[in-house]
Amino acid sequence: METFKTALVHVQQEFQEAQTRALDHMNELEQSVWDEMKHYAEAIDTGLGGAVEDLVEAANKMIAEHNQAAEAVGQKFAEDAVEKVTSSFEPLKAAVQAVADLCDESEQALTTRSAQVLEKVEEAIQIVERIRPALEAAEKLA
Repeated sequence: METFKTALVHVQQEFQEAQTRALDHMNELEQSVWDEMKHYAEAIDTGLGGAVEDLVEAANKMIAEHNQAAEAVGQKFAEDAVEKVTSSFEPLKAAVQAVADLCDESEQALTTRSAQVLEKVEEAIQIVERIRPALEAAEKLA
C-alpha cells in the first residue's frame, strides 16, 4: 500500500512540474512575441510614418506566428503529460487490483474500501483521457 501511495505522489509531482514548466515556457514565448511585436511596430511606425493599416497587418502576422509556436509547444506538452500520467496509472491500477484480490479473504469493509480506491484510480484515468483534448488545445495555444 505504501508503494501505491509513493507512486501516486510521484505521479502528481511529475504532472505538476511538467505543467509548471509548460506554463513558464508559454509565458516566456508570449513575452518574446510581445517584445518582437513592439519592435516591429516601432520600425513600421518610423519607416512608414505610423501607417495604421500596416501596423495592424504586422500585428496580425506576429499573432499568427505566436499561435503557431504556442501550438507546437502546447502539443508537445500535452502529449508528454498524457503519456506520463496514463502510463503511471497502470502500475497503480495493478496494485489496487492486487489489494482488492487480497481483501476478498479479509473483512467486507476492507474489500469495499479497495474497490472504492480502484474506482477513484479508474475515474482519474477517465479524467485524464477527457482532459487530453484540453491539454492538446493548450499545447496549440502555447
